[in-house]
Amino acid sequence: MCELYDVFPTGDKRWEVTLLKTGDKFMFFGAERTFNVGAFTVSSSNRTDYQFRKYMEPYTYANPIGTTVNPNGDKPSASLNVPLLRYADILLMKAEAKLMQSKNTDTELSQIRARAGLPALAGATMADLKRERRCEFGGEWTGRHFDLVRWGDAQAVYAQPLHHADGQVIYETRTFNPQVMNVWPIPPTEIQNSKGSLVQNQGW
Repeated sequence: MCELYDVFPTGDKRWEVTLLKTGDKFMFFGAERTFNVGAFTVSSSNRTDYQFRKYMEPYTYANPIGTTVNPNGDKPSASLNVPLLRYADILLMKAEAKLMQSKNTDTELSQIRARAGLPALAGATMADLKRERRCEFGGEWTGRHFDLVRWGDAQAVYAQPLHHADGQVIYETRTFNPQVMNVWPIPPTEIQNSKGSLVQNQGW
């Protein structure tokens, strides 16, 4: 999450609504709290000193259990509507397609940036689009992994270390072999049901 936090430009309104960092104020069960990894979460499960804030709204109320949060611990759910596809995604898909055709995408990317309180772009590049997708969809169901695979960036990005908020490296590297990992394995039951029509993907 440190790498995600650091990619937001100064003045980006999405920055503070996407993540919590140590010292941030937030509402929890109707009371204002200060985010502190050691006090609020289990330290061993949060190695970055950040936490996603984007989905916390159902827990801000004084009595969320049974109203905005399902009391059944075996089936955790909340009243929060999690969009699987947003208009911002449509704009950014259009922008990416236009960039692939060497067309100008300033209009689409600037629409996204305007809502985030950022200035318009002129001569937007693929690097601009990649940054906007990362900032806009942090923690959402848009598939950061699939973005990286589609762009051919997965191997290089996964090879980079991950950091704690204080700069300490918490993961040295992650191995991604594009010859194998660009696709997922086919479930063995599907191969069996196909009676030999399906062959397992290479390396799996």
